[in-house]
Amino acid sequence: MKDESSRPAPDPGAILSLVQRCGQGEPEAIAEFFRAYSADMYNFPIRVFHLDEDSASDFYLYALEHLRGGNRFKSFQGKSTFRTWFYSVLRNLVIDWLRLTRFRRQDSTLLPDQIAAQPPRETDPLVHSWLGLLPIESRTLVKLTFLYYLELNSDELAHISSRSGLSVEEVGARIAGLKDSLSDRELTNLANEDKITSLYVAVLDLRGKRERIIGSGGWPDRSFEVDKLDRAIEKKLTQRSRLLGRKEKGHFVVRMPYREIASLMAMPEGSVSVTVMRAFEKLKELKKIEPRYNAMHINSVKEYDT
Repeated sequence: MKDESSRPAPDPGAILSLVQRCGQGEPEAIAEFFRAYSADMYNFPIRVFHLDEDSASDFYLYALEHLRGGNRFKSFQGKSTFRTWFYSVLRNLVIDWLRLTRFRRQDSTLLPDQIAAQPPRETDPLVHSWLGLLPIESRTLVKLTFLYYLELNSDELAHISSRSGLSVEEVGARIAGLKDSLSDRELTNLANEDKITSLYVAVLDLRGKRERIIGSGGWPDRSFEVDKLDRAIEKKLTQRSRLLGRKEKGHFVVRMPYREIASLMAMPEGSVSVTVMRAFEKLKELKKIEPRYNAMHINSVKEYDT
């Protein structure tokens, strides 16, 4: 995948004119823009949000649809660099798209014995088959662990009722309350993912300023400014790296704490942990014997406490 930063920068006057024509809804200009920057639109979510290629293709179609009307082009006035503006637009489009299709993303690598970095989706055929093979106790505990993403059916609600001593209606009310509390964590996760991209765009902007200072010919006299920019770039890269590390470890996936599950199910916290771990071992085994799912990467779960 070619690094966009290695390409020559577009002529500022020409790109401003093209974007302004796009903002006026001129079909020829929009078609020209898409021809010139379609690769950027496809590669951006892969490079910045670490989406897989299938998800990037879905996003590309989404971006085409939302840029085709021309309204988003009106925000570019030439006051910032084109790349900074364009990446900000793509960032906002990706965030909007993720909110609509939040759980299409999958890890690009299988990380055995690490916390799942992406939530299981019951609409995925492999996950659906796996859940169907689990005994009701294991299946219920897995679904409680990922309650924000998976729905409990009537049999599972009845199982929780029998374990907890609560009526099915009381269980339903308890589950609804837990989901509400988990939604706050999801908002925090979305904010963190937005920050990852914001830091990336900020680094691009700072690098642009640095290049302009050095290219102006007055660099020796402005070495202090360059050093200051270098420190700011390094700081933002460190912040972004730290957030990406947390994301890769699964910290951006909303999970129910085992202690909450243990309290609801009237069972030891350790039993919850062991049962969920063994359930994910079965998922790994199922994946090995299902070659048609080789492109899917679903991580195992180890004990955690949030």
